Amino acid sequence: MAEATNGREAFEQLGRHCIDVALVDISMPGGDGFLFLELVRAAGVTVPVVMHSMNDGHVRRSRALGAAGFVVKGQEHKLVPAVRAVYSGGEFWDDTPGT
Repeated sequence: MAEATNGREAFEQLGRHCIDVALVDISMPGGDGFLFLELVRAAGVTVPVVMHSMNDGHVRRSRALGAAGFVVKGQEHKLVPAVRAVYSGGEFWDDTPGT
């Protein structure tokens, strides 16, 4: 397990740790989750990525950049099922705003 404070730092963690699934908050200072996803895909890294955001409008861009899943903030009970799904080679797309 590794933590990062921004997208670029998260990308650098991939070189230091064996990461099975990346759970990435889209809103991070100094390089957001989309930057992380762009760097991962440009480097040819195949780690499955679950994006996490308050903005359910980010689902389309997450898919386009190659994420394997998306969970809206406020729906944290869906994070474990999402990680399990993408770890197993599937996808998990939840764009239901939290209550």
